[in-house]
Amino acid sequence: MVSAAQDLSGNRWPLLFNGPLRPVIRPNIGQWSQVINWPLVAINVVLLDTGKILMWTVVAIVSALHLHRLGSDCGAHSRRSFECFDKRQRYLLLRMVSMSDGRILVFGGHDCTGIAAGTAYANIFDPRTQQWTAARAMTYPRYYPTGTVLGDGQVLVTSGAAASNTDFIRVPELYDPNTNSWTALSQAGIYVPSYPFIYQLPDGRILEAGSGEFDGAIGAITPSKVLDLKTQTWTTVDPNPVSGSSSVMYLPGKVMESGSAYDALTGLSMHPAQPLMSSI
Repeated sequence: MVSAAQDLSGNRWPLLFNGPLRPVIRPNIGQWSQVINWPLVAINVVLLDTGKILMWTVVAIVSALHLHRLGSDCGAHSRRSFECFDKRQRYLLLRMVSMSDGRILVFGGHDCTGIAAGTAYANIFDPRTQQWTAARAMTYPRYYPTGTVLGDGQVLVTSGAAASNTDFIRVPELYDPNTNSWTALSQAGIYVPSYPFIYQLPDGRILEAGSGEFDGAIGAITPSKVLDLKTQTWTTVDPNPVSGSSSVMYLPGKVMESGSAYDALTGLSMHPAQPLMSSI
């Protein structure tokens, strides 16, 4: 059997499979496990490519980082499957993404020194060495930002607040892990409340499909737009604002939002000639 992989630039690589293909049957798929007694309230959680879960919480501004090993040892659900390996000051309301090399980029957050004070700090966690290293700081302080890993390995950071709950940073920026550098997209400014739903489409453009936050100060919910990274220009694809508390791109170019107090379950398909949000 011959298949092929293709990246966003159109480059293709043949994939060869020898022998018959047999389906993998996993009888437990779709079933919930027993409740696992975690040793903390996991405010931040991320799945590592080593099969562990990195998590941390904040108690009196000092948080404990834990690793939870997935696998057969989870059957006992005991504290022995958790490893507390680091205790230091951490930040709330941050964002973290798994980069293409498996390392975790953690950026932004609230510095816990005032009512609303964002940070520009960025740090990288290496799952193999279980060590943190400081990355170069962002151009703008942000808490409640969104990070999106792009097809070329860079990370696009959007929105987040600087000094108040409505002081949203309009300028996105890109992190390049190869050079440990940030590039502000000064011509691509956009108003969108915290934790926007940002995805990369199959054609390389960036989709902004609303936000998980409603700006109560001005009553704003942003319409859906797409960004051309080359020209740094946004184009509205659906002028009807839709509120959603959770979002997922379940298929390439197809986004679903749910959990809103304002609108019903909605979906957006970027394939039609005129993309529109519609109720599901």
